[in-house]
Amino acid sequence: MKKKLHAAIQRHPFIFLLVLILFLAGIEGSFSFCSKKPCPGFSDPFFDQWFPYQPGTSCYFKSNSGQTDTLNINSLYKSDPSTTGGGFESGSCSTSADIESKDSTTSRPLALSVQYSVSSDFKHLSIRLNSFYAQASDLGDSGLVTTPFSSVNASYLSSLQINGRTYYKVQILQTDTTESSPDIYKIWLSSGNGIIAYEKRNGLQQFVKQ
Repeated sequence: MKKKLHAAIQRHPFIFLLVLILFLAGIEGSFSFCSKKPCPGFSDPFFDQWFPYQPGTSCYFKSNSGQTDTLNINSLYKSDPSTTGGGFESGSCSTSADIESKDSTTSRPLALSVQYSVSSDFKHLSIRLNSFYAQASDLGDSGLVTTPFSSVNASYLSSLQINGRTYYKVQILQTDTTESSPDIYKIWLSSGNGIIAYEKRNGLQQFVKQ
């Protein structure tokens, strides 16, 4: 039997190779079917609390020198429910959310970008406001959990009063100003309000949400 099979393979190697490929594809397909699983869409209450933005809305900020900046929210994306690819993949679910503001219709627009990726074993959030940039390995009730070697200092206040208004659950993020003195180097976030203030030019200008 073995000799006959060996002789057949020698006479028709391409046919044998095709049969082998189809056989392996069938096994992989069966494995894929068994390992596929449904994944939920993006849902994170902390993301909604710290970045409560909706498309088509605008926020206005006024500085201590009388200048006004405008933040126009263009898009909000949250991944829909899906199914894992299966096969030889891990089969783990991943979701993401993205907020963008790149409107140029106002004289002094702010460019905001917030991106958040979540899987069973990994989380990554980034926030950019003009030249300000920060990364986080998680997001919780106290705000962003910055990465260990981040150049951004994070601090948390249970409440803070700005221009006569009291904000609760406030996180302050500040970049290392010794590097390049960016346009915006410090921002204040408030749960339920998003960005409530930021500073430019090493504290010479502070802009507060109106």
